[in-house]
Amino acid sequence: MSPTEAAGLAARDPEVQGRPAAAVRRRPGPRQLTSTARRLVGAASILLFLVSWELAGRLGAVNPRTVSSPSAVARELPWLVTGGLGQDYRVTALAVAVAFVGSLVVGSFLGVASGRHAPTRWGMDPIVTLGYTTPLVAFVPIVVLFLGLGVPAKIVAGFVGGVFPVIVNVEAGARTVDPVLLRAARSFGVTGLRRVCTVLLPSTAPFVLVGARIALGRVLIGVIITEMIGGSQYGVGLLLIRLGQGFQADRLMALVLLVGLAGTTVIGIIRRLEARILRWRP
Repeated sequence: MSPTEAAGLAARDPEVQGRPAAAVRRRPGPRQLTSTARRLVGAASILLFLVSWELAGRLGAVNPRTVSSPSAVARELPWLVTGGLGQDYRVTALAVAVAFVGSLVVGSFLGVASGRHAPTRWGMDPIVTLGYTTPLVAFVPIVVLFLGLGVPAKIVAGFVGGVFPVIVNVEAGARTVDPVLLRAARSFGVTGLRRVCTVLLPSTAPFVLVGARIALGRVLIGVIITEMIGGSQYGVGLLLIRLGQGFQADRLMALVLLVGLAGTTVIGIIRRLEARILRWRP
């Protein structure tokens, strides 16, 4: 049956007649339905948590002075957004951005080198394993001891936390690169750094983004912990300590919420990039 005949039969179908053409052609597929259901379930779980938290405080199940409540936290959000963070937010955001980008770039190149060159992998494996498995909190005092107080200590602490997950993921991706692509690149004279940038990194891009999602959380932890132990005169971590010591639970919870929302937003952007890249990955 030709496409024209099929279209004619569809037009004569009594269930199809009278309905707009777009309604006939476009029907939500399983992927769309699954995505919508996932969003609805996620929103419902967040709403249930907030309602339970609010009721626990109002019914006296928890002490609202120490645990706060969603309504009290919402009242403090304008204070943070309109100037409560100020210099603290800018300093932390700068340190996180530099550490995250640095760990992504360095980790990607080291991961490709480790994945495609066996001697490099043999030499890096003990260091990467040690750095990936050692708690990040153990590195922070060493970084502060060497670099002292200030932004460089926070950047290095965040970098140390973020670079190892990127190396581990990109190394795994570099081993899965299609040998046909490598042979084609070699036949066209593409070698060295050019081959890394045009063949290996694009082929391992999904693994880079998975490593980036893991690295972002570790970078945030490294930077904020450094601020908490005195690695800076300004920063979100230092503000968290001050609010906690002042028993300002409402503002403390509001600040934690903003930090979490910022991290969630960046991870959402990375997920969208990952979905787009997976469409054309060779």
